[in-house]
Amino acid sequence: MLRLEIEGWIAQGEGDAAGAIERLEAAAELETSTPKHAVTPAPTLPAYELLGDLWLAQGQPEKVSRQ
Repeated sequence: MLRLEIEGWIAQGEGDAAGAIERLEAAAELETSTPKHAVTPAPTLPAYELLGDLWLAQGQPEKVSRQ
């Protein structure tokens, strides 16, 4: 998940908006489908929160409320 999140933000920085969304959506879906033990430390930010930040950075705030 973390690798996909980082790759997504790298893609955004390189101007690949579609690739950035694709990677962050994959990270968010993976995070949602992965069972996590109650004592496992959480990631710095949830993947869906990062995806929302990416949509805002791309000027698409209407997509943030979809999730």
